[in-house]
Amino acid sequence: MIQPFHSGFGAVSTSLASVRSAAPGQKRDAMTTAINHEATGIDTTELQERLHAVEVAQATGAATLAGAQATQAATQAGTTATTTAMQAGTVGMMATGSVALIVGIFLGIVIRSR
Repeated sequence: MIQPFHSGFGAVSTSLASVRSAAPGQKRDAMTTAINHEATGIDTTELQERLHAVEVAQATGAATLAGAQATQAATQAGTTATTTAMQAGTVGMMATGSVALIVGIFLGIVIRSR
């Protein structure tokens, strides 16, 4: 038997003696854990208050995570929209420049031939 572990919630002892290989046909017992409830020293009200504090902390963490995910999604959407607009502007400028170049070449040929 292992020495009991004393925590804020009482003495916990674990028996490892029952975890052994069983012969064929014999039942193998599971590891057992015994908690001494008399040694806890915490009343139900304090335990409920601690549990409520943990629940509030978990809810706060979940809300924070949801907010962070929404912010990241909005940032990515903004980045995608900006990139798309930039590419559309670049392609538009290239098309306008190409048309202007071709028109300029033909105007130059017409003016020179007069």
